[in-house]
Amino acid sequence: MIGKKKRAVTEPRLGVPRPARPRIPVALAIRMFLLGGVAVLACVWAVWRHYMVARPQLLVPVPPPASGEIEIEPP
Repeated sequence: MIGKKKRAVTEPRLGVPRPARPRIPVALAIRMFLLGGVAVLACVWAVWRHYMVARPQLLVPVPPPASGEIEIEPP
């Protein structure tokens, strides 16, 4: 840790060791929650769109040609 004097390996420890509290920067926490919120909203939108919006047909029938476009060969 910054500002602490390094102790020698042979020197006994003083007091009961306690776990250190993890320190997360505020900007990182805010960015993490914003990114997570956007991800959750995107997932909700994708599931809603998948089940509620009708998809267009991929196979569309070709209309028959008009009568003026058909070439008839004489026998």
